[in-house]
Amino acid sequence: MQTTIGTIGRAFQLAPEAESIDAIRKQLKDEGHFQVDAHLSGAQIKKDLRKAMQAN
Repeated sequence: MQTTIGTIGRAFQLAPEAESIDAIRKQLKDEGHFQVDAHLSGAQIKKDLRKAMQAN
């Protein structure tokens, strides 16, 4: 059985190598994730992604 990672989980996988949240959005859309803007629109998720990006 193949497990598919969700939009939020994949965003955090991409964060350490991403230059910006917009770059994460673009990559997720390119990979076929749905409602990316809705998933990444909240203040807390943006804060958490920025923190994950800085951990690089």
